[in-house]
Amino acid sequence: MPEVAVRLVGVSKRFGTTVAVDHLDLEIARGEFFAILGPSGCGKTTTLRIVAGLEQPTAGEVQVGGNVVTNLPPYRRNIGMVFQDYALFPHMTVVNNIAFGLRMKGWPASRIESRVKALLDLIRLPHIGDRFPNQLSGGQQQRVALARALAPEPAVLLLDEPLSNLDLKLRQEMRLEIRRIQRELGVTTIFVTHDQGEALSLSDRVMVMREGRVSQVGSPVELYEHPGNSWVASFLGDANLFRGALRSDSGQTLLTTESGLAFRLPAGQHAEMTNATATVAIRPESVRLFAEDADIDGQTGSTFVGYVENFAYVGAGTRYVVRFEKAPSQEVLVDISEPGVPWRDGTRVPGCFPVERWIIRDDCSTWVERTQSIARRRVALGLSPAARLELLAEPPHRLELLKS
Repeated sequence: MPEVAVRLVGVSKRFGTTVAVDHLDLEIARGEFFAILGPSGCGKTTTLRIVAGLEQPTAGEVQVGGNVVTNLPPYRRNIGMVFQDYALFPHMTVVNNIAFGLRMKGWPASRIESRVKALLDLIRLPHIGDRFPNQLSGGQQQRVALARALAPEPAVLLLDEPLSNLDLKLRQEMRLEIRRIQRELGVTTIFVTHDQGEALSLSDRVMVMREGRVSQVGSPVELYEHPGNSWVASFLGDANLFRGALRSDSGQTLLTTESGLAFRLPAGQHAEMTNATATVAIRPESVRLFAEDADIDGQTGSTFVGYVENFAYVGAGTRYVVRFEKAPSQEVLVDISEPGVPWRDGTRVPGCFPVERWIIRDDCSTWVERTQSIARRRVALGLSPAARLELLAEPPHRLELLKS
């Protein structure tokens, strides 16, 4: 088992009657790049500030490096932090900004000089030491703020949306720089963002938060390809969500939408959820479209026919909105990476959902409550938060679209 660098146990935070963080259990491994992702107001920044010691939890315990730090001030937690606005001292040069924390800790001058030089080399800005923050570009300021946070050799690095003030191209460049630096140093890093692309491209694991609670924790691939519920599926990129009722038919379980689309689950799966509801999630890039006169009977997966209602060319490909011919109240988003725009508005198009790319996730409150009840009993027997999250994760299931 990897060493745990940060552990939160039953952490909650309330501001009056508002619950910002609701009973959060979390373990982050040493050297891990861990992202906290969610929309505005979900509690992600509050969680980061609790780890930093800038907010006191209403309940629960915070551990860093195996030590309880819940009641310790920030400067005694061995943590570095980069704020959203960088918070560089405008009256200090780059060298003095980076050296500030080291002087506060009483490092000798020779060691400070050596450390600052090494950090300027690390961020690939060795010649700007005598400049002031207002003489730096946004990307340079971001790197200097990162170097200052890393200067005291913290056990944990906290990043509070540090790329949000940069333009798109610079953000993409800085993602690579931050990941390179983190890998070189091996420092445990917690990165807060509302940007799904940042979280997926930077992190070893991602925690998705909603309304102060954890929706799902996992690797970027796990979250994107096997979302735990329909909200996570739609928040992490686009997803076609088909919600319907589950019923039993000749020993098999069917999911039928109100518009008449029907999905057959493999025999024996979800039989216990008969008369409940569930959601099928299909990514737009997993859907295929064919020429109007194409013979699709031999295609692997399940086929459909629809009409192009709208399209948008985005350079790398085209996004289509296709309305089902036999279920006109429902539509499907389709991303095609081929050059040009093969289909225009009103075009009749056959399509296919490849079986191997389908995902189904339970979206039934009674089923979730039963699963959480099991989890609580297992936790009482001593399971870790990581094991608890694994328990709550439902494996993906393949579906077969019924042809009407």
